[in-house]
Amino acid sequence: MVHQPLAVLASCYNSVAYEVFEEENFGGLSCRISQSLPRWFWVLVVCWTLFGMLLAPLVFMLAVYMKICLYLHRMPANTKGKQSQTKVTRSCIILLTVFLLCWLPDQTYYFFYAIKPWGIQLRLDSIGYHLVVNLGFANSAFNPFLYAFLNPSYKEAFLKLFKSRRARLQRATTGIDTSINRSITQDDDNTNV
Repeated sequence: MVHQPLAVLASCYNSVAYEVFEEENFGGLSCRISQSLPRWFWVLVVCWTLFGMLLAPLVFMLAVYMKICLYLHRMPANTKGKQSQTKVTRSCIILLTVFLLCWLPDQTYYFFYAIKPWGIQLRLDSIGYHLVVNLGFANSAFNPFLYAFLNPSYKEAFLKLFKSRRARLQRATTGIDTSINRSITQDDDNTNV
């Protein structure tokens, strides 16, 4: 139940920040970020961007992964968990690194857009903006492949999923071919009689 108010709180600045206006060149309506918002609003956006959307998830992931690694580190030397400790630690480091590489440019872009340091004017309709936003979203696309690459049991299940689908498709195709071959054979037998 806590996630619903947090989701509303996290996205409420979008409803305040954007304004709808009529586009003269295109003859339609468009959205843009309102430039008339007070400075304190942009300070809140910067805080939310850095802490709520980057540092908080990073710290949470780091804490969970550290707890897993410490748990494995405390296991006796002759157990299976102790033997997989380096693999798990490597997986955690790779997942955190990919998370940072995907989301840090996106959040940095928003940070610089909001505070405009050194007179830098960033635009939300530029190629750079679309690149960093898509890079952030790509993190979600990378995760299944990272888990498949880093975890052997996940990799086996991932491959089994695709192999079973391919096998079903082959059986369906073979079934169709067989029925077609049978009907052709029956037609040939009927014409010979």
